[in-house]
Amino acid sequence: MFFAYVFLFGLFSFAAGSFMKPLQHYIILLAFLPLFISVGSAADTHSVGVVLSVDNTLNRSTYNAFSETLEVLGYGPDKLRVFVQKPHADLFSWANSARRADAAGVDALVTIGLPMTRVALLETAGLPIIFASVFTPLDIPIEGQRVLSDKDLQQAFGIYNEVPIATLLKAYADIKGPSTVTAVFLANDPDATYQIFQLQQAASFYNIRINSSMLDPAHFSKSVQGLEASSDAFFISSALFDNAQLEKLLSHIETLRRPVLGLGTGLASRGALVSLENDSHEQGAVAAQKLVQVLKGEEVFHAVNHKPRKVDLVLNLLAAKTVNLQVPFNLLSSATRIIR
Repeated sequence: MFFAYVFLFGLFSFAAGSFMKPLQHYIILLAFLPLFISVGSAADTHSVGVVLSVDNTLNRSTYNAFSETLEVLGYGPDKLRVFVQKPHADLFSWANSARRADAAGVDALVTIGLPMTRVALLETAGLPIIFASVFTPLDIPIEGQRVLSDKDLQQAFGIYNEVPIATLLKAYADIKGPSTVTAVFLANDPDATYQIFQLQQAASFYNIRINSSMLDPAHFSKSVQGLEASSDAFFISSALFDNAQLEKLLSHIETLRRPVLGLGTGLASRGALVSLENDSHEQGAVAAQKLVQVLKGEEVFHAVNHKPRKVDLVLNLLAAKTVNLQVPFNLLSSATRIIR
């Protein structure tokens, strides 16, 4: 852009050459310099939208790691304008957030969580989508939702947080043995189908029966109260619950004196007996690295979407004592972290 303005200035000077003294040429060039500099600065500045599927501790932690990594990579506020949205956890709000970011003309859209990622791919065309904290692979069909096309998937770059649910179920089976586990999800959680499928596959090896319970977000308290002690344990994925919902759910299960199998960072410290936990810093950092690659115009292929490298198996001995369960020594030795 700078050279274009210099070229135009040259043409203007040539046309007026017979009427202007050389000194006047320099005066005009100096007058144009601020414009040249401002144009160059604008060209170096990018804008990006960030949308959280739900505003909870897990997603905030991922976003904070994302922001910190951008700073380290040299993409601070002076070089990158970031517009953050935290919509209500429903399809209408997610779609509006995607459309709003697209209409704003951002260079890329960062989505945290599966719901927002899928909606963004369906609501935008050609806009790079950088995702984090997505459990279900994007190319797997979800019942009741439109299938993402190959063209949609070519827009997506990021890091999954899928972990081996069988490891979680085996740990519980080592503690409890044959039993019934109820998987609890919000009714609008697109991860539910895939996670229940994985639970049922693993359960057949450990003589565990899997039930499921879908909670109505519009009548959450009433739905939670419907959970009964007929189940030996409850499986909870923290991805789509906001902080207040998760606290209410865990509190009710505590009154039932039943253990929790957790999927998500921090669940063991909040009372789960056993949990598989991703590193939210890794999720945010990889998303930032992918974004910088896109902004630099580097080729980022769908085939290299990352999977988490760090996954912790966390045991809570205080929770085990509360529900009168004994954790075997061999399981203690295989845990990444133990809460005593």
